[in-house]
Amino acid sequence: MEEIRYIKNNHIDLLKWDACIRQSPQGLMYVYSWFLNVVSPGWDALVLGDYTAVMPLTHRRKWGVCYLYQPAFCAEAGVFSTAEMDALLVQRFLRSIPKKFRYVDICLNRSNLFNLTDYVFIERINYVLLLGRSYEEILAGYSENHKRNIQKARKQGLNVVDVLVDEAIQLVCDHIKNNPFKTHSDKEIFRHLFSQVQKKNAAICLGVKNSKGLLLSCAVFFYSQHQWYYLIAGSTEEGKKNGAAHLLVDTFIRQHAGTKQVLDFEGSDVESVAFFYRGFGSEKIHYPYLRMNRLPFWLSFFKK
Repeated sequence: MEEIRYIKNNHIDLLKWDACIRQSPQGLMYVYSWFLNVVSPGWDALVLGDYTAVMPLTHRRKWGVCYLYQPAFCAEAGVFSTAEMDALLVQRFLRSIPKKFRYVDICLNRSNLFNLTDYVFIERINYVLLLGRSYEEILAGYSENHKRNIQKARKQGLNVVDVLVDEAIQLVCDHIKNNPFKTHSDKEIFRHLFSQVQKKNAAICLGVKNSKGLLLSCAVFFYSQHQWYYLIAGSTEEGKKNGAAHLLVDTFIRQHAGTKQVLDFEGSDVESVAFFYRGFGSEKIHYPYLRMNRLPFWLSFFKK
């Protein structure tokens, strides 16, 4: 049986790492080296054999304690393999997490969801929409509520336009209470990500404006390996009232229908947000969230 090795950041073979992600059926944008380098500089890795399976270890240190965390803008991580995924492989990787990481608070990916008796997972929900059908076929799967909101937006004369990423970030910060931009650093990280993806011609930043040119809604999409990621989005109160976000997503779907691509909404445990995603006829999928506490009892306050 091949060994799983713990490899520090400066010794990771990034070409082999990215090849593994690209060739794996589970391949997700979040775990390419260029993405991890931005959201979690200095990340380490667990590697099976000659990069036939890998797991990123995104880590920090707090009060002298090393721990694993889920970086901002990275919805899923975990184990990725060029061969078929199974419970034993996931278990081997989790058991190989070095003991120096005394606290683990990470999301795995949708292919890592197994019933492992040694670990307690919380299932998180995501929604994905297959875009391979015609727009008319996809539209038939919309909820009546969504169809009404799209019509309302059109009657109000709202228009979907390209906007600057800074405009989108500002709108999200101003109007979304639990937004991903907790610090100024988070904004810089996202700008850097957007710049990286834009260089690959794989980033779209859309907005919805009213007849006065006021921005009412926005969304940023990244593309990788036949999949679009709905990374950040937000609407003003006027935008929510007039169905601006419904029109924006519908326009995106119309533009990409029939392409055999996938729109990944990234999911939400908030019911109102999940309702919005479901209304486009998206499919529910699950992925595991893992928390492990190896801290001594006197450090229990660390996890708060």
